[in-house]
Amino acid sequence: MPSHTCIVCKLKLTFVKQKNLAVSFHAFPRYPYTKQAWIEFCGTDTGVVCSKHFSDDCFIAGREENYKRRRLFGWAVPTIRLPVKINGTSILSENSPEEISSSSLSETIQQEISESVDSKETTHLSADNIILTHSATISQLKAQVQEHKSKVGTDVF
Repeated sequence: MPSHTCIVCKLKLTFVKQKNLAVSFHAFPRYPYTKQAWIEFCGTDTGVVCSKHFSDDCFIAGREENYKRRRLFGWAVPTIRLPVKINGTSILSENSPEEISSSSLSETIQQEISESVDSKETTHLSADNIILTHSATISQLKAQVQEHKSKVGTDVF
């Protein structure tokens, strides 16, 4: 029996049904390139991911389609790891691995910036430098998604 809990944010299908939320659940794809990208995002190769972790352009006919029958394009990869909020309530717990990895990413980026600054200088990192680095990282991720889309094509699950 397949899992009915999102492996990213732990949102349960029973909760979605009780609250009549516009959230769909999606199994791992069969296509090797896409599946590998999902594994890298989720940290596992089994389970389901809820629609909150996909951008609108990943859905055939967008998010406006009946959420119970929404389908993903074959190239669709989950990219949204921010805590999911339903009616103002955070679905991720404060100590969840997703939030820890998000803060770890921020620390790693900050460490990389620090290492790139000449060790003889006592330059402090500004918020602008961190934002620029995050923007560069986001641009790189978008480029990887576009590259992945071109490899997979427009196959549908």
